[in-house]
Amino acid sequence: MNTNYTRDRDGHKATTLVDLGNQRELQITTSKSSSGPLTTRASVHQIEGNTRRHILGFGGIRGDFSKQIICSFPARVTANAVREQHERCLVQLDEIKQAIQAHYEAQAAANA
Repeated sequence: MNTNYTRDRDGHKATTLVDLGNQRELQITTSKSSSGPLTTRASVHQIEGNTRRHILGFGGIRGDFSKQIICSFPARVTANAVREQHERCLVQLDEIKQAIQAHYEAQAAANA
């Protein structure tokens, strides 16, 4: 697990990458969304050589796993606000991994 805290033109951001094995990687990102709230999302990406691929599923079981974990409305999106929210989500890592497993098991059952 590797976490990076950065700041760019859009503000503060935290990103954690977790190797899930089987050429899959979990990315947990906390940042201010364009509509204002501070959001933390978890998404799974397929690793193909030097490329990361994420297939959108539009809310169903199709595509790769993607879920909003927390959405909050702090008065200001500071580095500390981003860090605190991101770390709250990392505590939920086991539950997120269980949701990922359930997502891909549902896909396999639907395709069987």
